[in-house]
Amino acid sequence: MDYSKALNLARSALESAEDAKECVIAADLSKLCEMLEIEIRATAARSAKVQNRQRAALRILKNAEKSTSSDFFHKAWRDAEGRQFVCDGCQAVALNTPLPLPENSGPQPALEKTILALDCPMTPLEFPYSLAELKGFKAVHDAGQKKYAAKTRKPGYFTFGENAPDVNIDYLINTLEILPNAQLSYSEQQGKNSPVYLGSPDGCGIIMPINVTSGNYVNA
Repeated sequence: MDYSKALNLARSALESAEDAKECVIAADLSKLCEMLEIEIRATAARSAKVQNRQRAALRILKNAEKSTSSDFFHKAWRDAEGRQFVCDGCQAVALNTPLPLPENSGPQPALEKTILALDCPMTPLEFPYSLAELKGFKAVHDAGQKKYAAKTRKPGYFTFGENAPDVNIDYLINTLEILPNAQLSYSEQQGKNSPVYLGSPDGCGIIMPINVTSGNYVNA
């Protein structure tokens, strides 16, 4: 349904009813206009969220072009159950509802065994920040790196604690943008060497840990 077109028709009818002093009809049309305006705003918000998730997934695919020699990972793919996967070797997500992305066909790597099948008990990770705050950390870090030559600039890292994994902040932003409100967890037994796992109603994901020696943390 084209809500914008319907709103214009309702507004036109409202003007005619007001001119004809049809008070009851005008009141009903006014309520209809309000309902259509609310739906238009909600539709725009949903579209923006899909676009943000799509852009984050495309960033992972673009990174795969740089980090993996296999052309297969330069596009998304689906498993037998219809879940859509994107992976660059360091970050990956599996989506229950596919996004509009370029996709591969043919034999699929069994990545779901890595993301979906966890062989050890998981411990929830404390994450008190919003996505906007996380992007703020990244912006401050990036601003500080501008004084260095481009080739010597260091990525920012997010630490989950003394015995918890450290991850590239860009990967954390990407996966959380694709899987909003995801619950984060890790293997306490593996500690710093544990991947970060993400789980949400939209799907699941994984971020590989990074051995940070520079102390280049964004939230320390």
